[in-house]
Amino acid sequence: MAQILVENLDPIIVEKLETLAKQHGRSLQEELKHILQQAAEKATHTLTHWRRHGKSQRSYSTRSS
Repeated sequence: MAQILVENLDPIIVEKLETLAKQHGRSLQEELKHILQQAAEKATHTLTHWRRHGKSQRSYSTRSS
């Protein structure tokens, strides 16, 4: 398994992540893995959707609101 080091993370963010982990009955490491897995799945799903519908990430992300 790969290891990732995140330096200089705001202590408030760490506190919030620890609170989330506690609420979900997970260790901080397990909570971070879960969050990263969800983000990766969502990003992969979004890219697949763009490709299926002929949209590029660039044209979608530069679109004005």
